[in-house]
Amino acid sequence: MQFSGTIYKFGYRGSGGETINWEATLTWRDMFSLISPYLLKPPTDAAVAKIFSKIFYEKSNEYQREGVSTPQVNSEVFHTVRTQLEELGLIDVEYSETIQGGADLFWSLTKDGKEKMKELKSVKK
Repeated sequence: MQFSGTIYKFGYRGSGGETINWEATLTWRDMFSLISPYLLKPPTDAAVAKIFSKIFYEKSNEYQREGVSTPQVNSEVFHTVRTQLEELGLIDVEYSETIQGGADLFWSLTKDGKEKMKELKSVKK
């Protein structure tokens, strides 16, 4: 799967910067292996988008640690991943009350999702 997004690269000593498009190619298996541990404690949809952005940017063709803003994953790609993981039965996404009294979408691993994570993350002898 092709993951994409943007990042802002700051200019040298205050000069103008530029927005850079980045891409990362990962298999669904590798992608789920990377993100599933973050879903053990149900995060909000926005928190998952930040996690995706960071993980996928680090695997991208434009990765650099310094002089850049927080990466942003393409929202269409993000929604595709969410829908596919739900369709595969690996996650549930539910609209629930937050501790602040509002409501938000929360991701959680299903029983199958936890089993798949264990399969992918466990050390094989």
